[in-house]
Amino acid sequence: MIPADLESILEAVFQDEALARQPRYIVEVDPADGLRLRKVYAFIRGNTLRGRHIDSYPLKVVAVVSDQSKREIMQKELVGLPHLFVESISDLEKQGIDGSRLALFLDFSNDPALIPEAHHGIIRYGCESLLSYAERGYFPRIGFSFCYGDKALNHFEKRPYTVRTEGEGVFVLEKDGKSEGVLQFTRQNEVVKIESLVCKWEYEEEFLEFFLQQAFCTTGVTEVHAILSCENYPGKDVLSVELYVEELKHEKGSADLATKLHVKHGAEIIKCIPDYKPNDTKNLGYGVLVVYTKGSRVIQHAVKLQNVLSYEREFSPDSIRESVEKIIKGFNVHYDKDKTVEELGFDDLQQLELRKFLSDEFRIDFPSNVFMLYPTPARIIDHIIAVKLQPYKEWLYETVWESTRKPDYRPLTSQRPWLLISEKDESYTQSLKEFLHEMGQQLTDDLSCAGAVVYLKAINLKGELEEQHKAAIQPLVEIVNKMASLKSEFSPKLYVATESISIDGSEKCLVDWPLNALCKIIREEYPKFQCSVVSGTVEDLIDEIRGGLNEPTVAYRNGQRLVPKLVRSHLHTVRIPSFSPRASYLIAGGARTLGLLLARWYASHGAKHILLLDELELNAQAKATISELEKLGIDISYCKAPLDNEREVNLALDEKLAKMPPLQGVVHAAGVVDNDLLVHMNWDRFRSVHRLKVALGWILHKRTAKLKLDHFILFASALANFSPLGKANHATGNSFLDALSHYRQKQGLPSLTIDWGPWDLKSMEVRHLIESPHSDRVKMLALEEGLQIFDHLFYLAKPQIVAALVNWPVVLAGVSSPFFDEMAYELGYKKLDVLKKYYESSQTDQLIVLEEYLHERVRKLLQLPSAQLLEPNREFIKMGMDLHTLQTLQNLIQNDLGEIVKLPYGFVEAHSSLDKLKKSLKSLLERQIPNSARGELLSESLLNDLKAKLQKGGDLPRILILP
Repeated sequence: MIPADLESILEAVFQDEALARQPRYIVEVDPADGLRLRKVYAFIRGNTLRGRHIDSYPLKVVAVVSDQSKREIMQKELVGLPHLFVESISDLEKQGIDGSRLALFLDFSNDPALIPEAHHGIIRYGCESLLSYAERGYFPRIGFSFCYGDKALNHFEKRPYTVRTEGEGVFVLEKDGKSEGVLQFTRQNEVVKIESLVCKWEYEEEFLEFFLQQAFCTTGVTEVHAILSCENYPGKDVLSVELYVEELKHEKGSADLATKLHVKHGAEIIKCIPDYKPNDTKNLGYGVLVVYTKGSRVIQHAVKLQNVLSYEREFSPDSIRESVEKIIKGFNVHYDKDKTVEELGFDDLQQLELRKFLSDEFRIDFPSNVFMLYPTPARIIDHIIAVKLQPYKEWLYETVWESTRKPDYRPLTSQRPWLLISEKDESYTQSLKEFLHEMGQQLTDDLSCAGAVVYLKAINLKGELEEQHKAAIQPLVEIVNKMASLKSEFSPKLYVATESISIDGSEKCLVDWPLNALCKIIREEYPKFQCSVVSGTVEDLIDEIRGGLNEPTVAYRNGQRLVPKLVRSHLHTVRIPSFSPRASYLIAGGARTLGLLLARWYASHGAKHILLLDELELNAQAKATISELEKLGIDISYCKAPLDNEREVNLALDEKLAKMPPLQGVVHAAGVVDNDLLVHMNWDRFRSVHRLKVALGWILHKRTAKLKLDHFILFASALANFSPLGKANHATGNSFLDALSHYRQKQGLPSLTIDWGPWDLKSMEVRHLIESPHSDRVKMLALEEGLQIFDHLFYLAKPQIVAALVNWPVVLAGVSSPFFDEMAYELGYKKLDVLKKYYESSQTDQLIVLEEYLHERVRKLLQLPSAQLLEPNREFIKMGMDLHTLQTLQNLIQNDLGEIVKLPYGFVEAHSSLDKLKKSLKSLLERQIPNSARGELLSESLLNDLKAKLQKGGDLPRILILP
């Protein structure tokens, strides 16, 4: 047998149908006995497409070994195989194997897309060969180098320098014959200690990484130590050194450049060392001990983003600025960050070259008009920073509740009776009956003749949580399906009354919010019923009925009428998670693909004790993950229990947690999918999804409510908002988790629900989840994208956030819900009624109307918080706009004005501040629509007057402005 990880690599390589592009050689450096080569060859022969075509596309095994006695042993092992012996890597060329291809070995990955088009072998190196590569300028590529036993499969690359030894305990980095860096070290038994590292900044990280690779390849070495000074220690008047180092531990060294460098490469900050440098008064003589172990190194490189296979250089704002400046100066121009590339002297051909250099450096697909959109180096840098460091911000949304006017009363003119569906004739129901009687409306018990149906079963629910869910949801599904089965041309209007929605965080919202989610599905699957949810008192419901509006969701609070809107969520500061090695962390749903990925993620952030909870038997993938983490020094346990059985879950957790450190964090990532239309739904099918969301979520909440947790994270889904068809049970279960976070935060407990778009887990469950009508509305999140977002959301103080890659053109083209109005306004798919407000206002107030309108448009376009005020005289360019953004703003304004007013080309660019633009826009309106021709606003009452005038032949306004 060969290791499973090597099997997956071989399968990925040798199953490729492009047989001519597959490797022709399997190369092993300094093998022990040739047994591995025989096993690898046998595996390829018996398990891959290449093996079935081995005669047409032969494969040879190559052993790099200089010891003659070893060769004799290996000759016996390799008898019968096409094989070759060479004494050194350089001898490969003598055998017709291109030595220049040393840089193109295989990554430690199983993604065939990353395998180079032309290469000659899989090479495993030993300790003695790594330095020989470095002396010739070849180094393991950072991020894909694992120098530990059977996993030493590396992707080498040529670099512009070499590394050699100079006596014992000294490595020297040279470029063009000159020394560019020196690293001194000592070894004592199993520990190697870095004494000093002096190197040019551009090579420092690579030099350190090479040394660590070499050190851990050395037989018997188990740890590498270094003692550092605190470069950014603020001084004893601010903070003691001990506390400063504790903060560095928590922040992964991010506040200090020296420790950050080592933590980035896998070191752990251990403690302060007194009297390290007695003369260092800045640090009071203290040093900081950092320690590398094999386990921490493997976690740093192999676990952090498992399956994130694309290598990406890590950028910072400073490094981006330096790189752009260096590239531009390379064209022998005088650098000025605020001059356009044309002003700097770039002609058309040089601009093409500059664009290519920038694309190659930052791996960004710049558009052909990049220097029109971002004309100066400063704007180019801002764009690159936004793309490289903040991509996730485009994918984050939250629900806000906006105040809106109460509806005007209208007479109830329905000729059909009302059907009230309630548990009993209580005061709420009785008050509604009295109102309808006063309005001259009839009541009925016959659904077939009802003109409107009011669902009241969610009022005053009693009992356990699941009983309340069933009592609220099951009858509503049944009544809706009965309404749909009626053979009538008339469709009754459906009102659903609730008492609380998650905005108040009360316990009642734990039922009412999932019920609201169900009503969204009803509105999607049965639009003819115009289902509306009204949260509040019976008087509030009466106001909505009398208003006759068709709002999907309304909540009355403290005399205000509120409606939900989806808006972008703007995060400004984030703190990457860091976990204590002296605490335990629970992952519910831990036997599933996502749970196992999260276990690796926890380990990569410092967790040493992880408990997986699920009801499934561990499959091969789960066992392999657990085994791998255990080998890396992680205490990882699995407990099995039916996830909706509180007693069984608590018993299982009691047994495991008794042997583990205190529980400090919980992630609930369990879920199952059972999509179908409401017409096919019953409570059993609802519960199949509910039990893993609702029951388990509530069990975990009760279990941990009295613990001092660092975090309580709930994984929910965003699909119910964007692609709801057939997801009723999924929507209600996930909406419960939304409400649970609001409820917990009101209790003073930590909680965050993330409503995720689908992750590309390559599982049947995920495909089933998104392969449904309207699945093109939300795109898959790659694993690296999901984990990056999770890193940045982890300590978010808000109870709920949406993280999804939304295809807005498709969503807004297919959905008319007011829930998306804010996004429609921002993206230009919906008009703001500026002209209506403008002409309703007095002459003195019209400038105020235009100022408020332009302020809102600019704020939304620049994605600024709603509370942020813009300076009226500040130029748009200084607000962060470029030519493309200015044109976008003009297009949005033109869209809002419609065909009545025409903006001249470059109008916004010519009037480049809020104050100038509002005055110029008012002047334009005066010129294009003079007072004598402004007409009247087309309201409903005016429409009737106009119809009457038309019939009588009366005069009409010359221009009608539609609201």
